[in-house]
Amino acid sequence: MIHPAQKLKILKGKFSIYIQKSKFNLQLLYDGSVVKEYKIAIGKDEETPTGKFTIETTEKNPTWYMTDKKTGKKEAIKYGDPRNILGDRWMGFNKPNSSYGIHGTTDDASIGTRASSGCIRMHNNDVIELYEIIPSGADVTIKD
Repeated sequence: MIHPAQKLKILKGKFSIYIQKSKFNLQLLYDGSVVKEYKIAIGKDEETPTGKFTIETTEKNPTWYMTDKKTGKKEAIKYGDPRNILGDRWMGFNKPNSSYGIHGTTDDASIGTRASSGCIRMHNNDVIELYEIIPSGADVTIKD
């Protein structure tokens, strides 16, 4: 809580994210130094991309667009529907022709495993915290 006459610290550095898939680990960096680490889930069958991305879109209480693998049709699954696997927050990458990002989960037991279709899953309280810190345009690096 902020109080009247309280001095505020204005951060001038840059936040970024570093993900190491082999360790199921996401690091929040500030000017290249680790501020906090989180356990994550990654994609099954090497589906999580590696490389450098930026956070392009952010959404609270996201809608999940589920694709039927047989027909290719997409269905919008609203936040709160038990079939929506995205949890409480979504931070989408700028990877063309894809829908990869960082999101919460409705399956906490999946954290620390290869469970997603390529996205980075986090515990909901962790992704809410990260969402409040990481701005759109922040760099994301994903390594094996």
